[in-house]
Amino acid sequence: MIKMRLRMLPNVRKPFYFVHTILSDQGFYLEKWQDRIQFKAIFRDTASNQAYLLSIPAGMGENGTSYLKLNESSFEQEERVPLPVIDAALSKLQEIADYLRQDIRELPDSP
Repeated sequence: MIKMRLRMLPNVRKPFYFVHTILSDQGFYLEKWQDRIQFKAIFRDTASNQAYLLSIPAGMGENGTSYLKLNESSFEQEERVPLPVIDAALSKLQEIADYLRQDIRELPDSP
């Protein structure tokens, strides 16, 4: 697993529906295993067509809140991840962080 320690990205605590909606809209899917929750997305290297799986650790808090550890995101592959794939992932993570900073009331169709 290739960890990307990203100090510039925040850890986020928001209502689960908000986090799930934002990440789903950005191409991530939710994976649960025992008591672990992760959001995952596939990034492709256009030169080789190789797929790389990016995981963002998450968890559930009290009262329907969830936390998202953007700064602990990692690629699950052991081999070297090409720089264009890393750049695309960093850009996507920054975009997600920006969306998560918005006020929850700004999200369309919130329950």
